[in-house]
Amino acid sequence: MRGAALLSLITLLGLTLGAPAQAVPLAPYRLQELPVQAQSIQKKAIPVYRFGSGEKEIIFLFAAFHGDESQGPYMLEQLMGELIRQPGYYAEKTIYCIPMVNPDGFERKSRTNGRKVDLNRNFPTHDYRPGLNAGTRYYAGPQALSEPESRLVYELIKPHLKQKSRKSIKILSIHGPLAVVNYDGPAQALAQSMARYNQLPVKGEIGYATPGSFGTYYGKELGIPVITLETGSESPESAWKKHRNALLALLQYPNAELVPTPKASPTALPSPVATPSPSAEPSPSASPAPSTAPSAIPPSSQPSSLSQTLPPNPGQEKIAPLPEDLTLSTQELKKSQAKKRRLWLLGPTPSPEPTPLPTPIAPSSEPTPLPTPVPTPVATPVPTPTPYQPGQLKLPAKLSNKAYLRVSKRLQTLQVIENGQVLLSVPVSTGLGPKDTPEGSFSIISKVPNPPYYGSPHLGRRSYPPKHPHNPLGTRWMQLNVGHFKTRVAIGLHGTDEPNLIGKAISGGCVRMHNGDVEQLFKILRVGMKVVISAK
Repeated sequence: MRGAALLSLITLLGLTLGAPAQAVPLAPYRLQELPVQAQSIQKKAIPVYRFGSGEKEIIFLFAAFHGDESQGPYMLEQLMGELIRQPGYYAEKTIYCIPMVNPDGFERKSRTNGRKVDLNRNFPTHDYRPGLNAGTRYYAGPQALSEPESRLVYELIKPHLKQKSRKSIKILSIHGPLAVVNYDGPAQALAQSMARYNQLPVKGEIGYATPGSFGTYYGKELGIPVITLETGSESPESAWKKHRNALLALLQYPNAELVPTPKASPTALPSPVATPSPSAEPSPSASPAPSTAPSAIPPSSQPSSLSQTLPPNPGQEKIAPLPEDLTLSTQELKKSQAKKRRLWLLGPTPSPEPTPLPTPIAPSSEPTPLPTPVPTPVATPVPTPTPYQPGQLKLPAKLSNKAYLRVSKRLQTLQVIENGQVLLSVPVSTGLGPKDTPEGSFSIISKVPNPPYYGSPHLGRRSYPPKHPHNPLGTRWMQLNVGHFKTRVAIGLHGTDEPNLIGKAISGGCVRMHNGDVEQLFKILRVGMKVVISAK
C-alpha cells in the first residue's frame, strides 16, 4: 500500500467509518480511548478503526507488523472500503482494524520497528527470551511488550479476553511472502474456508521456531482462532485481487455466503459514507425490503452472486442460480432478458404441442442378460517416504587432501566432494538472512568435541556447559576462519539442540546439522579443509 493512498482513505472516511445494521453511525475508535498511546516509537500515529458495536463476534485485523511487507496495509485499506459499502459484514459484530502496526519500519522498508525490534517476536509467550537474536532483524527486544506498537495491539485485545467464549473472537494478521494460510489455535476450519478462495496451502506450523510471536501467544497459548495470511511476492494490487474473497470469507465464517444476506427493515438504512464514483444502476436484490447500502461486490470485478440474479417472472418457478463459471454479469442478464421480452412482444406465444405417449413394448420371453461385472481397479499404494535417520552416513575411512565441503543455502545441504564426485549429502540449517551465514570459500581452523556455549551479542547472552541438553552447539564444533558480519563472533559447523528445525533457514549464522551426522563427520574432516558456502 502506498502511504498517500492510506492517507486519502483516512480523509475519505472522515469521522463516520460505517453504520452497523439497526444502529446509528459510529465514529472510529478514538485514539484517546485506548489505554496506551497509539503511536510508534518514533511518535508516528497508528490509526485504529472500529466498525460496529455488536457482541456476537469480535474480529481484529492487523497488517504491517513487519514494515517490509507492503501487501497487508493495501489489502486492509481495500477491505475497509468493502465494510463501508456493506455494513452487513459487521451486523451484530465489532471489527477493529489497524492497517499499519509498524509505520516506522514501513517508511524505511524494514522488518523491524524504529528501535530495531521485530514486533512479531515481542509478545509474552512461554518461550520468549529477553534479548534473543539481538543485532539481527529477528531481535525480540529487551523484554516482552517493550515496544509501544506491540503494547497497543496487546491493550486493544485485552478487554475482550473476558468473553464467555474466546472462540467468538477472530484475529487476522497479514504477512508475506510464504504464500500460505497459517493458523494457530482452533482456526483450522476457518483457514480451510479461506483457502478455498485463494488456493493456498493450509498449515498449522510455519516450519521454524518463532519464540515471542503474535500467533503463538493468542492462538496456541490463549486458545483464540488466529489466522496468519502469508501473501506471496506479488504487488499489493495483485494480492488484494487474489485474497479478497478469502478475507470476506473470514468475516462471514461460518456462513458460507461471501455477501451478507440483507435483513428486512421497515425503513431504509442510511448510507454510512459517500463513496467516490458510486454505481448509478442499483443491483437487483431478492430481499423483501431494499437497502440503500451499495453491494460489497461490484459487478465489474466479481461474478454475479445469487442476490444479483434476475427475479423469476410471475407464474414461473424460481430461477436457480447459474454455476459461478457460467454466471452472467448484471448487464448481460438484463440484455438477455430484454431480448426475450422483445420476442414475446413480437407475436403471441405459440401453444405447446401435446407430447405423444410412448408406445408400450410387449415384454420379451427371453430373460434379460445380466451385465458382465467390471472389476474395480485397485489404486497402487503410494510408498511412505522413509524418515531421515541421522548418524547413518556411509563414510570412507579417510578423505584425500583434495576433498572439500560445499554448503548450499538454497537447498540447505552440506556435501562432501572428492575428485569431482559427491560422496554424501546431509541436511543442515544456515542463517536466516543473506548476510547471516557468510558466502565464499573458507577453511576449518579448529575442532572441539562437546563444546561449551557462552552466547553471543546477536543471539543473546546465555551460556550452557558441555553436554547440556539445551546447548545450541550440540555435541561437536568445527570453527571456520570467518565471523558474523555484524558482531564478528565465530562462525562454524556444529550440532544442534533443535533437530526438528534442521533443513530450514533458521540459524543465527553458523551451519547446524544433526548431532549424529556431525559426530560422524567430525572423525574424518580435518583442520585446514576447504568449506565453500554458496547461496545457490
